Amino acid sequence: MPVLSRSNPTDRVLLMVLLTLAGAHLLWSWAVPLQPQERQVIGALVLLPVFAAAALLAFRTARSRRHTGWKAIGWGLAVWGLGQAVYSYYVLRFGAEPFLSPALLGFVAIGPCFAVGILQLYRVRCTSPAGIRTALDVGIMVVAAALWLGCLNSERIALTYATDPLTRAGILAYVFNDLALLALLLLLSLQRPRHLPVGALLSLAGGVILMIWADLLYALLSTGTYWSGGVLDSLWVWGAALVGLAAYQSSRSTGLAVLPGTNRVLQSTRFVLRLLPYVSVVACLVACMVYRQGLLGDAALAATALVIAGLLVRQALTLLENARLIRRLRHTIRDKALTRAALKEREKTYGLLAEHASDLVTLHAPDGTIVYASPSLETLLGYAPSELVGQSAYVLVHPDDLETLRTTLRLLKDEATCTYRMRHRQGHDVWLETRIRPIHDPRSGRVREVQCASRDVTAHRRSEAIEQERLQLLERIARNEPLEELLEALCALIAHEFPGAMSALRRLEGNTLVHVASHGLPEALHRAWARLTIGGSAGVSGAAVADRQSVLVHDLQPLASWNELYRLGFEHGIRAAWALPLFSGSQQVLGTMTVYFPEQKNLLRRELERFQMVAQLAALAIEHHDLRSRLNFHATHDALTGLPNRTLLSPTLEEALRRADHGLGGLAVLFVDLDRFKTINDSLGHAVGDELLRSVAHRLRACVSVEDTVARVGGDEFVLILPGCAEREQVERAARRVIHALTEPLIVQGHELRVTASVGVSLYPRDGRSAESLIRRADMAMYRAKREGKNDFRFFELRMNEDLIERRELESELRLALERGDFLLHYQPQVDLSGRKLRGFEALLRWPHARMGWISPMRFIPVAEETGLIVELGEWVIREAVRQIAAWRAAGLDPLPVAVNVSALHFANGRLVESVRAALEEYGVPGQLLEVEITEGAFLEDPEACARQLEALRALGVSAAVDDFGTGYSSLAYLRQLPVVGLKIDRSFVGSMDSGGEVLVRSIISLAHAMNLWVVAEGIETEAQLGALRALGSNYGQGFLFSRPVGAVEVEAHLARGPVALEVLL
Repeated sequence: MPVLSRSNPTDRVLLMVLLTLAGAHLLWSWAVPLQPQERQVIGALVLLPVFAAAALLAFRTARSRRHTGWKAIGWGLAVWGLGQAVYSYYVLRFGAEPFLSPALLGFVAIGPCFAVGILQLYRVRCTSPAGIRTALDVGIMVVAAALWLGCLNSERIALTYATDPLTRAGILAYVFNDLALLALLLLLSLQRPRHLPVGALLSLAGGVILMIWADLLYALLSTGTYWSGGVLDSLWVWGAALVGLAAYQSSRSTGLAVLPGTNRVLQSTRFVLRLLPYVSVVACLVACMVYRQGLLGDAALAATALVIAGLLVRQALTLLENARLIRRLRHTIRDKALTRAALKEREKTYGLLAEHASDLVTLHAPDGTIVYASPSLETLLGYAPSELVGQSAYVLVHPDDLETLRTTLRLLKDEATCTYRMRHRQGHDVWLETRIRPIHDPRSGRVREVQCASRDVTAHRRSEAIEQERLQLLERIARNEPLEELLEALCALIAHEFPGAMSALRRLEGNTLVHVASHGLPEALHRAWARLTIGGSAGVSGAAVADRQSVLVHDLQPLASWNELYRLGFEHGIRAAWALPLFSGSQQVLGTMTVYFPEQKNLLRRELERFQMVAQLAALAIEHHDLRSRLNFHATHDALTGLPNRTLLSPTLEEALRRADHGLGGLAVLFVDLDRFKTINDSLGHAVGDELLRSVAHRLRACVSVEDTVARVGGDEFVLILPGCAEREQVERAARRVIHALTEPLIVQGHELRVTASVGVSLYPRDGRSAESLIRRADMAMYRAKREGKNDFRFFELRMNEDLIERRELESELRLALERGDFLLHYQPQVDLSGRKLRGFEALLRWPHARMGWISPMRFIPVAEETGLIVELGEWVIREAVRQIAAWRAAGLDPLPVAVNVSALHFANGRLVESVRAALEEYGVPGQLLEVEITEGAFLEDPEACARQLEALRALGVSAAVDDFGTGYSSLAYLRQLPVVGLKIDRSFVGSMDSGGEVLVRSIISLAHAMNLWVVAEGIETEAQLGALRALGSNYGQGFLFSRPVGAVEVEAHLARGPVALEVLL
């Protein structure tokens, strides 16, 4: 049955009609008894639609480019159908069946059309040796068939149609047409067209055979006895039907549901057909023997000669083709031999490389079984290759990496790289980086084997892990995490580098090493080595501090006999130890880091470098912690007296207020101001004044309890917080005790001094419920005591509003001054300390008031910040400084950079960048001539927004520096994130250098230089301070030692006179 799946519905309908008509005709012609006239009518009506349907199927198949030959076959069927139409017309119109009529042209035209179509199906060159041999075979067989056909029928044709040469020509036309069809049939049988399915070939060959038999029987056997509609018509009908079926099958490329063994039968048929040329020669020789005389004898002889000549040519071609094939076979055998030899040599070469390569080369089955492993397996994993061949490689893969490796192999297409861990024979993990390449089966395309080349990347991965941990630790240091946690993490980092080793970190406190962190150290050793006195008797740690260099003991056993520390360590499995001193940036010893090894140890250079890196991190963490502790202390405590300052006072008082709210009694605030301190300070000098303040602080601390708080909030101003003081009499006693303690004589640098104090008192909750209001009202009461004779105390009363009135008046005058532009800028030089050369100026705001005289910035700046006027004031300062720079440039001078102070409120307002840009564009000044100075408080609130504004300023060319560094809550983590170029050391730190503050200044300078920042020291007033700062490495400085702040006109005059004038200015 034909396979009709995926067929076009129209083709399917045409095929069904065709087969139905052919079947009906066959049934009718054989089984239904009819009169001749009835058969003629029915035969005429059936033949035409059968050939038309077959032609339509051929035409539809010819629409495909590879099936264009079906068009000519369709035309052959069509012209045969037209011939049948003409023939039917004669039969039905005249009642006769003519042998000679125009219909004969259609009947004999089918052969040439079929020949053209079938040859087009081959699409091969006829000049190829195979094509020529096939053509010769077909020609030999056709000549032999024509010879015997002519010999058998020539006499009957000559006698029957002796007087009718046209009829005889018609019969010969049928014969030659059938010979052409026979040639096509033989060609199809010997060589099937490439695009013609087997089923289509069988159908087409069957149709041609039926048509040949029908034509021969009609032309040679029907001597006036043929009637249309007879059994002979069934051959034509089914011949056309089979050709139409072949066209349908060819268009679907499906063919018949071929029975098993059909291909074997076709091959056998072709083999028999290949023998027919030789049979044809025999047949021709027999004809020569039978027909020796006459015309038939001559024809037989000529045909025999022609057949033999063709056979000889065919054999010659076969011999030539065989010789060519033998030569090709020899070349192929030689090439394969050379290829095999080359493969063997390559296999030897690669095998030699694999045997001596440091990388591990393995072959695996698709399931992971090891097929081959190079000798380097023993070096990398500790196994001999013979131990693992035949085993699954997955058993050695770390469980956490197993799924990654399986996924890589499952998705493997070309080449891939995978990094994973495998277990060494000794139990530790080895990191391998493996290049994986599949080896495919050339026939099935499936993976036959997997080739792997692995190298040990354990050291690289360990370095990456250590570097990652180092960066994380740096971030943790910058985030100010607790020192103990950081040092514990560093000890753990040592454990990563030295598996099995123990480590300990110790800090130097005086003459003792104190244990602060460890990893893996037994509890007994932890207790015994908690505190070690520096020196050789304190083991490697004490020796490292004493010698200020690393100490390495390769073998502990010889030392254990005479040193108790070494003996104790030896008993706990320690066989070697290495201690490294930790140095600060100023090369002071901070402590030690010690590693204890369970075996004798000689450190490699790489291990020494790693250990030193960890030790440097530990020193950085300790130094950073100490610096931050000092900075935090100085930010919240007075540098001179060590008392809490105003920054710490507010939260302390707020906490005391919360406790008072919870029923712990009342609270009193005492504001203490020394009388005539300025006179003492000016007459006897700052050194005496500072010592006096320290003595006053000590006495104030001594006359209150430990629960009370004493803070210094100004030059000679102190605040006392006395929690639990609910009664007025109790507070009076405390105030008198303070006054009395201060009136006692003080001996300061040989001077006997007597100082008095004015004290103001505010009570909670009577005088206020907030820390600010209590301090402010105590301050008001203190001023009342001072105005009323000093050396006394006063309680706050509501009528004490003079200060408040003064503040409001100052605020009003400040607004008017901004409107009128009453402010001025003075410029204080900044000097390069290395050569005392001028490097720029700081713009300082001054306010000359017509009635109140010169008003100190210490008075009006706080008011401006409280009222928000500081933003408008800051914008005026920026614009005026840029205008002045433009004026100097217009005068032909070469101005230096000018720094302006920016308040935290101005920074938070978000208008800073725009005001700077507008000023620079208005006056055409390059940004490099302007610097901004911000306090630490400006970036604590929103460091990211601060960084964005500073980046925008840097894009304008304006640089930024941190002002008054160390006076606030210094944050080194924020400092690392901000695009600043320098920082300024507050004048209070510089002033305290003579009294022990040099360590803090050194730490700040060291930190700044480590972060590539320059340093400006403010408030330099003595040559001693200058020399110390220069020795510590401060880049720049400013202060009265160099110059007081001067006006723009004076600066311009000095700039106009050149560098010599600058020296004079300084």
